Amino acid sequence: MDKNKNSERHLVSILVPCYNEEAVLHEFYRRTVQVIDNIPQYDFQFMFVNDGSRDHTLDIMRELHEKDRRVSYVNLSRNFGKEIAMIAGIDYLTGDAAIIMDADLQDPPELIPEMISWWEKGYQDVSAKRRSRAGESFFTLFIRFCRRCPAYPCSAMSAISAYWINSASTLCA
Repeated sequence: MDKNKNSERHLVSILVPCYNEEAVLHEFYRRTVQVIDNIPQYDFQFMFVNDGSRDHTLDIMRELHEKDRRVSYVNLSRNFGKEIAMIAGIDYLTGDAAIIMDADLQDPPELIPEMISWWEKGYQDVSAKRRSRAGESFFTLFIRFCRRCPAYPCSAMSAISAYWINSASTLCA
């Protein structure tokens, strides 16, 4: 965060790639709004990316956009995968920082204030790490991520850099 701009309100963008999320999208939005409405010193924007969903995910995004001026969305023509959806959404963000979250609530919105506090301390990249995931090792999850990232060769550095392509500070929940 730029220390010279402390008197200005900062905009935090929340980027949410979505694929067939109709069952959880309203709850994700409700819980996230509940959290961000209690952080009055920041402005927030939602950027949902519909990654070719075949359910009513896009309809829900349109509904949220109609009732909340902070909500925007991008609709991809087909399913390109989570990583490409994130990159597509990043192109439209206008915030001073971005929080990338999954709509399925595996990333609890309640962590947003803590992540912002780390950003306020001067960290440019903040990430939350799940302590454990039943049945999967870190190595298994990492390899799965590498294989699902078609825009980048499968190496540790190129897979990780897919999350940090934005010139603005990025918070990744």
